[in-house]
Amino acid sequence: YKAFPRFRKRDTNLNIAISDRNEVKPLYIMTIPSLNTLSLKEAERNAKLYNIKIERTEEKQCYSVEYVLGQHHKGEMPDLLTMDVEGFELEIFRSFDLSTLRPKVICVEAYDILEDKKVIRKDLVGHLTDQGYSIYADTGLNVILTKEI
Repeated sequence: YKAFPRFRKRDTNLNIAISDRNEVKPLYIMTIPSLNTLSLKEAERNAKLYNIKIERTEEKQCYSVEYVLGQHHKGEMPDLLTMDVEGFELEIFRSFDLSTLRPKVICVEAYDILEDKKVIRKDLVGHLTDQGYSIYADTGLNVILTKEI
């Protein structure tokens, strides 16, 4: 994160936790930091899958998408929304109205690793397509969707 403000000066860079609502939640700190998550289910699954541990939990103030947009982006959604929140994506997308806060493009981590294979999260992708988005590309880890006109 420390490099973002230096190299991405025109962006709004926030080192905060995004959730489905403003509240304090436990953040599960993993031995592989890129797998830190607000989801106990995801933390336990990753611990087993990657043979790692939940090192500790920290109480973390979390903020909703609507709150962050109101505080930092005049209540408007940017054209591109990218989300990778280690298993908590669907809860966050369900927490705000995609008919009014409507990015042109969504890039979301949409695959789970189950034992030795990757499986698309049909519930997540289905929610976004139900909201009028179409799949533009699938990288095998992320799905890129565009709004239907």
